[in-house]
Amino acid sequence: MGFLGSKAFKALGEYKDSETRVREVNEAKNAEAYLKAENLLKEKKYDQAAKAFSALGNYRDSKALMNEAAEAQNAIDYEEAEQLYQNKEYDKAAAAFKALGNYKDSSFRAAKIQELKNFKKVGNIVTFGAYEQDNNRANGKEPIEWIVLDQKEGKALLLSRYVLDCKKYNETWKAVTWETCTLRSWLNDDFLNNAFSVTEQQRILTTTVDNSREQGNEAWYTDGGNNTEDKIFLLSYSEVNQYLYAEESRWCFGTKYSYAQGAYNTVSC
Repeated sequence: MGFLGSKAFKALGEYKDSETRVREVNEAKNAEAYLKAENLLKEKKYDQAAKAFSALGNYRDSKALMNEAAEAQNAIDYEEAEQLYQNKEYDKAAAAFKALGNYKDSSFRAAKIQELKNFKKVGNIVTFGAYEQDNNRANGKEPIEWIVLDQKEGKALLLSRYVLDCKKYNETWKAVTWETCTLRSWLNDDFLNNAFSVTEQQRILTTTVDNSREQGNEAWYTDGGNNTEDKIFLLSYSEVNQYLYAEESRWCFGTKYSYAQGAYNTVSC
């Protein structure tokens, strides 16, 4: 006859020392399972070890060792997700970070990779920065929506989806070029600092803006002046024709705030 298991002793109820033997059998089973879990931990099979310790509940220090094993596995998974990101396997990296939940900055990284993917597709609408738009300053600024006009070599050209404000090209009536107009100064100073955080500003690249005659309307013989180095700029006549070739794509609605600042409005807002 073989050894009786805990169920067999339990079935005997209060007969002799059955209850004691049940505890002894359960202790032996837990001790064996604990030893297997410890070996999994030593072999660095952290995921399996975490599950094994979890199954042991409150036995000895199983909960603490379960957390230790889970932490070690998360660290490995995080490094693998980071490597996927470095290898530019963005879909896999986003999924790997998302699977890590709240571990370190995994949720943030997953969201940022998804955002990066959105910036990589021409025609996508992305959000970046914030500016007053509903003309209600009490509820703070609203996220700015941008259209991805172009994307190359990890750089995206963005165009605001809505008219955000109303400013003169130049505050005084005189002959000026883009280089010297007050609108350029406002965009690259007041607007830049108001609409974007320091971290966001670091992501905005400085662009050499071509102000040559080829960028203007040839019929007007426009002299665009010197080329400039800007973070934020207006599309040239040539760029409008290049990126906004469809007539309907050249129409743009303003925000309530822009209309309040004097932007021309042909519709009720």
